Amino acid sequence: MWFVIGAGLLFGSAGFASFLFLCALTQAQLMLSDYVQHYGLVRKETAPGEYEPVTAAHSWDAIETGSALMMLNAPRHSDHHAHPTRPIRRCNWAI
Repeated sequence: MWFVIGAGLLFGSAGFASFLFLCALTQAQLMLSDYVQHYGLVRKETAPGEYEPVTAAHSWDAIETGSALMMLNAPRHSDHHAHPTRPIRRCNWAI
């Protein structure tokens, strides 16, 4: 909220509108990324209301260094679903 107010005070209505547009664009990109990473996440129903465990085959994954750098390590997303309580595994290049 302080950034929105600051953008309005420093840059006027154009700054305020630009900042809100960038916020909306960022949200849209995050939602699109989330959709792509979960597309096809279909599991067989083993019993009424129960499904097979999530594996790497159920979600998009691209662990190459280039993909990880561009997507902030999000390409390892299926591991997050398979092991939700495990800490995030980082690539060799991550600090």
